[in-house]
Order: sequence, then structure tokens, then C-alpha cells
Amino acid sequence: MTDQTIQTANFKLQKIGRGDISATASQTASTGSAAGSSQELEPGDYNAILALIDSCLQPNGGLTSPGGTVAATGTVQADAAPILSRVIVVTGADAAKGVLLPAAKAGATVFLKNNAAAVLKVWPSGTNTINAIAASTSISMASLTGAVFICGVDGAWFTIPLLPS
Repeated sequence: MTDQTIQTANFKLQKIGRGDISATASQTASTGSAAGSSQELEPGDYNAILALIDSCLQPNGGLTSPGGTVAATGTVQADAAPILSRVIVVTGADAAKGVLLPAAKAGATVFLKNNAAAVLKVWPSGTNTINAIAASTSISMASLTGAVFICGVDGAWFTIPLLPS
């Protein structure tokens, strides 16, 4: 079996043997010089590998993995529950309550699961958009569905599936 490798300027992710994964990362100084530290993780240490990948994928603007659970709140963008992790399970939706996505930064992703037996409102941050709907407008996620929110350009989220219903 041949090794499979994914490598960027900041990290190297390698599949070895029968599915184990190893990762190496180098952190460079903000000046862009090669100075910095290098870290190698043990194969199979998946939590550390996910954390390492997150630290190298800066566009997620402070979002962390692994995820968590949040209860939907409020009925408008200003009082919706903020999403603070990349993988999130939402409870407490009642067709009026919602969650607030972080500011849309190119390259960011959020995996969201509506775990309630009711529709969930998902709001973009500020004047951002979701699926090219008017700025600051929520979308409705059907009960017990999931969607991936992806930002291709600053200010604009799109979902897979396009209509999470």
C-alpha cells in the first residue's frame, strides 16, 4: 500500500499503513521568515491532528474543533445564539429561534446539525449573506437536518445542500 500525503506550506498530513494518519506542522513567524517551530504528532492521535489542521487553516477566524452543542435563542439576528465551533449540534429550535454564523471569511467552513424537531433559523453575521439571499437574512433549516456552510469569498456563505430541508 502506498502512502497518501496532503501538504501545504504549513502542514503535512499523511495516511500510512492501514489507515493511521500522521501529521507534521511548522509554524512560521508573522514576518514570513522560515523561523518557527515544527511539531510531529503520533499516528492515530486524531484530536491532536484535527487541532493541528485547525491551527493551520486560519480562515476559520477563531472557530474551533472538535465541536459542541448550542441551544438556539432569540428570534432575530441580534439575539441569535453565536456559533463558536466548526462542528455544531443545535438544540431548542422552535421555528422562531436561531443561531448566528461567524463573519464569513474565505475558506471558512461550519458543519451544522439541527437536532430539534422544529425549523431552525440560521443568520449570517452583520451584512453577510447565505446562498445569495439578501444581506442579513436568515435561512430556515428543516428539523433534524444537517448542512455544511462554506465561505468562498468574504461576506458570502453557501450551503451544501443548497436548501437544507
